[in-house]
Amino acid sequence: MKKLILASAIAALFTGTTAFAASFTTTVHATSGNDWTTVGAGWSSGAGATAGNTYEAKTSAGTTVVRSPAATGAFNFPGDQLILDGVGDTVLANSTVTITGGTSTVLQLKGGGTSTYNFNSVSGNPGLILNGGMVNGGFAGSNTTYTLGGSIQVATTSTLNTEEGYTGITHEQFAIAGSLSGSGNLQVEGDTNATRTFSLQSINVTSTNNSFTGGWTVIGGYLLGSGTGSLGTGAISLANHSQLETDYSLNDSGGSLTLTGSTYILDLDQNWTFGAVSLNGSSVAAGTYTEAELIALGIGFTSANFGTGLSSTGDQIGDGITFANATITIAVVPEPSSLALLGLGVVGLLFVVRRRLIA
Repeated sequence: MKKLILASAIAALFTGTTAFAASFTTTVHATSGNDWTTVGAGWSSGAGATAGNTYEAKTSAGTTVVRSPAATGAFNFPGDQLILDGVGDTVLANSTVTITGGTSTVLQLKGGGTSTYNFNSVSGNPGLILNGGMVNGGFAGSNTTYTLGGSIQVATTSTLNTEEGYTGITHEQFAIAGSLSGSGNLQVEGDTNATRTFSLQSINVTSTNNSFTGGWTVIGGYLLGSGTGSLGTGAISLANHSQLETDYSLNDSGGSLTLTGSTYILDLDQNWTFGAVSLNGSSVAAGTYTEAELIALGIGFTSANFGTGLSSTGDQIGDGITFANATITIAVVPEPSSLALLGLGVVGLLFVVRRRLIA
């Protein structure tokens, strides 16, 4: 009887819920009126997504599109996991998806107003894996917030798109409330049209203490880390018409900040620390920089399209460069070889001390 009980316990251990019941794929561009719960999503199961299974949008000759329900509200992805594959950069302009360097898949969020999409972790697995695909607002109109909840992993370079260049959209935002992990880069692609207020196309990461190490590339739009430790660690790169702000002191001494162009915004009302800072291809020397010192380096601008001069209005967006007695520190991070030499020096010192003690 004891052997039977032990065998049953072992069987239960190896038949736990760490694996999915089945995996299904799609290469279909789902059309209007269909969503991830309908046959029209094109899942290889022949049915809509259901619990216990994992679903993968795979690349094809065209663009594979998965749609959320076209309604306002809170939605849980019905499967245990959604994977968005892709190769190459994806750019959205005036409702047209353009893919450069490869093929991609798109998750089209269709709810208007304020809607939440949860990709909940099952048995410790991420609910949403960005494996090169793009998450895109679904042209629901102005003043729309899409909240991504659950567990999100960035496996390779992927894109969050907030209606780049889409005429008539005045404010569309992603809020990442779910845990963020992975080592792939996240591209923020917002509105790069110089005649509109680019900071209204925004990504706000509200979750805290994220283990994400992949870094951020902001290609137009506004990236805000409002949760403590929300942006993780890794490189941050800002191109023209981009904005960066955190509501916590960002200590990324192992990462870097790269600034390209002159029409970006740094909302510096918290202290930031980076291992390296580059301005238009030139490295900025190690040290701690105040407002005046940053401006002297050329980190600042005055333009009718981006506000004028300096401001201390905190979270106000679109206001030029914001400083509130905060600084950027460029830390000197020892090279691995230097660390190795330091270690050898300590070992040698201990050896000398030991010999003297023996003597």
